[in-house]
Amino acid sequence: MKLLILCLCALCLTPSALKAGDIYRWVDDQGRTQMSDVVPEKYRDKATRINSRRYELTPEQKADAGSRARYEAQRARDEKELERRAQAESENLELQRQYRAAQDRARSREKSYTNTDGGAESRNGACEEAWRRYNDGVACFSRFATTNVGGATVRIRPEAYQFCVDAPLPSPSCPLPAAR
Repeated sequence: MKLLILCLCALCLTPSALKAGDIYRWVDDQGRTQMSDVVPEKYRDKATRINSRRYELTPEQKADAGSRARYEAQRARDEKELERRAQAESENLELQRQYRAAQDRARSREKSYTNTDGGAESRNGACEEAWRRYNDGVACFSRFATTNVGGATVRIRPEAYQFCVDAPLPSPSCPLPAAR
């Protein structure tokens, strides 16, 4: 972006640099030094011509300025990319922490359910447990779902399988759980 602005400025100034010829310097009635390419009539006898060519850049200086501008532009792009990657990494780590915590809670819930009746759960309790595990898995996987532009295709990101339990759909003999 900076390089683009620099190039545009250079292009805008090129015609004026070619047109710029003589520059004059004079002191006005208030004692201020003035410089211009056009001298007012009453100061023509006091004005002195200045060689503006000595302020032009040499080809080496122009090349150095161009390489400096390219370097700065590349450095700015690199810094922006590093910031973007660091932000994405921190978001990813935070998501992993949240999903691990959710998994730990789900595992502890699962352990507490299996230990309550000593493994002898009733048919209704087993169905409720199967639906709970299935719904917890669906909720976990939905956090990793991505869709295409039209929204027709849903894909699950691979890292979901590190954090979510893929529970099977409960058997058809299990009734749907009651709405909470």
